[in-house]
Amino acid sequence: MRKLITCGFAIFFSVCLGFLAVSCKPGEETEPPGQENHWVFVIGAEADSVKKDERLELSVQTLTLNGEGVSEQIAWHTTDDSIASVEDGILTGLSAGSVEVYAEIQGGAVVSNRLTVNVYEAYEQIRVSDTDLINYYGRNGIEESSVTLYNTASAFEVSFMGESLTAELYSEKADARMQLYVNGEPVAAQLTLDVGSKSYNLAENCDADERTTVRAVKVNSADKSTIRLTALETDGVFVTPSAKPQLKLEFYGDSITCGLGVNGLQGDTPANEDGTVTYAYLAAQQLGAQAFMQCYSGISAAVPVTQWGWREDEYMGTLYDWYAPRVEDAKWDFTSYEADVIVVNLGTNDNSAIRQGNGSYDLFVRRYIAFVQALRAQNPDAPILLCYGMMGSDSSLSACVRRVQQEAGVSGVEYLNMRKVSCTGFNGHPDAAGHMAGAEELIAKIRTLIADTTN
Repeated sequence: MRKLITCGFAIFFSVCLGFLAVSCKPGEETEPPGQENHWVFVIGAEADSVKKDERLELSVQTLTLNGEGVSEQIAWHTTDDSIASVEDGILTGLSAGSVEVYAEIQGGAVVSNRLTVNVYEAYEQIRVSDTDLINYYGRNGIEESSVTLYNTASAFEVSFMGESLTAELYSEKADARMQLYVNGEPVAAQLTLDVGSKSYNLAENCDADERTTVRAVKVNSADKSTIRLTALETDGVFVTPSAKPQLKLEFYGDSITCGLGVNGLQGDTPANEDGTVTYAYLAAQQLGAQAFMQCYSGISAAVPVTQWGWREDEYMGTLYDWYAPRVEDAKWDFTSYEADVIVVNLGTNDNSAIRQGNGSYDLFVRRYIAFVQALRAQNPDAPILLCYGMMGSDSSLSACVRRVQQEAGVSGVEYLNMRKVSCTGFNGHPDAAGHMAGAEELIAKIRTLIADTTN
């Protein structure tokens, strides 16, 4: 069943009942000079998608305050004439993409709502390596016949018009999980993968006349399991996906960013880890941003935690530029994802190592400065935000992070000493409420950084 897509019917009916007067251009709250210019002007359509080279009829509602219909010459507009054109209320799809359509009468004195229409091309089959038809997120290994998802929150996203979508997935370890989102809404039960290769239902009982978008997000970190996508199938057709969010965030973190303990279980296990409910992922979702997350349990910024299995030369300052250390022996190409804001949330493990006699605060400052300088060399313009404190803030380490910010010798570096949050998770890690509180604090800071960058 197709749905009528419109903006402003609440306004439309209120005017008809005489309860509310609305006029003129969207977003303006101006009083019209007289009732003769007091309009409601609404356009809509029976669908929000149209195939390339096909047509979509637009509906029009025009009324004055006294409820009379008005016959006026309508001028139609699109925000991108290369994607769609409109003539006499008929929209024609010209190329894949999203476009806004609006109309005006009385020489532009009265402007309608803006209606977003997606123009798509249809494909019966796609290759998993086709990045024009599949949106990938994270540092993934893309090959001709498979794509490997390594890190926390790595994901693939595909759009189709059909009743079902299945994927062939390979997991190297048991209990690796994926969080599915259908048209932006999370599916209640996460997808738990068996060891080896298997076909999984990602969506079913969908409306074949409507565009459905499915995003599958890896919730575990790289050391818990990698997941490999080898095939996607639908009983309908695949369509060109929507554009990725423009805002790009990058996170470097430890088990806090991995979401260890957030499920209220015991142990450092795949079942007790979920990156999609962490402060980092929640902040990115709220900001409408992409999130690339490099995080590993037990990792430090500069002082290795050898008692937890990391070698003397293994800390984020030496591992930050890998696809996934110990998992994929290859360096990451930073030009393929140019972050707008970089968040480094480390220090808790460094502090533990130093207190156990491994390294010193001076070593921490020296190596952390080198890490920040390396990040700046790879990302010349992005603000770098150094965070610490969600599991409690040691004053000595906090002072050292402040020194890193002040002595790194590069611009655009800030320090956020985060508040300690609710930490009832495994081994004193943040619980779901704690991550929510951390996200709120981080969102406010990132918004400030973005505003400062654009001003």
